[in-house]
Amino acid sequence: MREIAHRMKEVERIRHTLERLHSPRLQMMLIVALTGAVGFLSSVALLYAGVHSMWLRYPLAVISAYGAFLFFLWCWLRAEWSDTSDLTGVIDPAGLGHVKLPDIPWSGAGGQFGGGGASGAFGGSPDVLANVPYEPLSGTGPASEVAEAAGSVLDAEEFAVIILVIVALFSAAGAAAWIVWMAPGLFAELMLDAAIATGLYRRLRGVGGDHWLRTAIKRTAFAFAGVAILFAIAGAAMQAYSPASKTMGHVLRVMKQN
Repeated sequence: MREIAHRMKEVERIRHTLERLHSPRLQMMLIVALTGAVGFLSSVALLYAGVHSMWLRYPLAVISAYGAFLFFLWCWLRAEWSDTSDLTGVIDPAGLGHVKLPDIPWSGAGGQFGGGGASGAFGGSPDVLANVPYEPLSGTGPASEVAEAAGSVLDAEEFAVIILVIVALFSAAGAAAWIVWMAPGLFAELMLDAAIATGLYRRLRGVGGDHWLRTAIKRTAFAFAGVAILFAIAGAAMQAYSPASKTMGHVLRVMKQN
């Protein structure tokens, strides 16, 4: 317990030092932006490589982005290390295909009833026609009820797909914002673990440390895992709604045309 309290105290002290000497949240914002770019480019590369299933491609892109995120953290540690001749001088100072659907032409033609189309002659007298009750085309017959039910089902599917896409996108944005917010504490832990691992931080000789990579994974893996799962669910829903679609943008265009 004393060891944990001592570690937390040192992490907090390093965090305050980083916030005073650097801009950790701004640095993390850059890392997250690069991570997102890697995820997008990975999705494009997988698409061109033949991975057309969105439920598989999007999680793979998130995993690729996470690998890049860990690499960028390593680059940050290396940069901070090279900026100072002694890590303790930093942490111990004084005091992340567009396919156009063909337009289906609509053309009407006169139906046939006893040889007469819509513009043909009906073999009855005007008096007989006068006695035929008028029924509007948009009546409430069985065919109309089936059409309305089908339209309701289609609307429900589109609404569900849109909700899942929005949830996935907001989860990615929320994870990015959370990582940026926790950047000072995360950077402080990474620097402390790196210093302990190299034996440079002698004042914590009796405090146990971990490898910086394990610390980074423990602090961030669940956020990326949640984003990957939500994108897999959203991708599966979009694929079920429009099996021929390969991208999120194409699915939205199909919805618009429908």
